[in-house]
Amino acid sequence: MEATQMNVRLDRSVKRAGDAVLEACGCTPSRIVRALWEYLSVQGRVPDALERMLGQEELDAGDRSAADDGHDAGARLVASFYEGLGVSEPERPAPDYAALRDEWADERLAELGLS
Repeated sequence: MEATQMNVRLDRSVKRAGDAVLEACGCTPSRIVRALWEYLSVQGRVPDALERMLGQEELDAGDRSAADDGHDAGARLVASFYEGLGVSEPERPAPDYAALRDEWADERLAELGLS
């Protein structure tokens, strides 16, 4: 295998936190990057969960225009569904996205045999 090297700039605290998780899983950053690149080459697209994370980063950075359009359309669709049934929408607490992301990461690592 002909190898190539990648250099990535990360926030130091993000790197430390990620390294701790990888170490706990018995994995290395290189193994994770290789798995991601293998996924990209086979599937021809970014994993859905990563796409959502990247979309959330854009929202966090203040780029809300495109995402708001999709969210508004989805919210209108749900509202019209309940309206058509003649019932009010159930009220739910806001999801804990950090917990959902952690749960997804645990599941994905298990799928890859890295947990």
